[in-house]
Amino acid sequence: MSLICLNKLGWNVDKVAFEKEVRDICSDPLIRIKNPNWLTLVFNAESSMKFPNVNRIGAVGYIQITKSTAKDLQTTVEHLKTLSPIEYLYYVRKYLRMRVKQYGAPDSAYELYALVHYPVAFKKAENYVLYRKGSDAYSGNSDLDYNGDGAVTVKEMNQFFDKRLPLLYDKELLFTPEDSSRIYLANIELKYILAGLFFGLAMLVGIVYYFKKNQITKYLKNHVLFRKKEKRLPI
Repeated sequence: MSLICLNKLGWNVDKVAFEKEVRDICSDPLIRIKNPNWLTLVFNAESSMKFPNVNRIGAVGYIQITKSTAKDLQTTVEHLKTLSPIEYLYYVRKYLRMRVKQYGAPDSAYELYALVHYPVAFKKAENYVLYRKGSDAYSGNSDLDYNGDGAVTVKEMNQFFDKRLPLLYDKELLFTPEDSSRIYLANIELKYILAGLFFGLAMLVGIVYYFKKNQITKYLKNHVLFRKKEKRLPI
């Protein structure tokens, strides 16, 4: 089964090779991500699957590596910008190994997102404050301050992640291992597409029936009225 959101990758990205590398990262014994879809959902939340996608504070790529984080990974943001999307995944692996060693492996997509977006918030309560107005982190992510109080909490970070999920995505999958029985087309689960097609077909049949019924009724009324008028003609 192809991973979610891969269809959003650029036309020049080898999607098969990209997916293989993502799966390999998730199965890395030093990372241990239960569901590789979690990682592509995190990529989508952070970068809309675009590369290099440099943000307002200069963070680069699918997990928005900042200047200071790049230094921890023994590279620079300038170097990251020159990489291909698949080459960048080497640093995704390196980053996740570092964070999992520091904080532990994630048990949900939300926890994985915390490891990427703001690691200190990993497994913290919903009211935990990630950053406040005036910091670089807030400047780069002020859109997450949904209540406008000048601070971004874990709850707001998770709200942002939810808003970036594909249409009709089952949130139960954010807590469970990969389910190979789920089939997606354009990031929408197949069962919803089929249900939508069935509903659309039913609506079309209903509309056709409605108009045909009206036409038949109109014809009968006109025909009967014509015959009544004929009977009233003088002899």
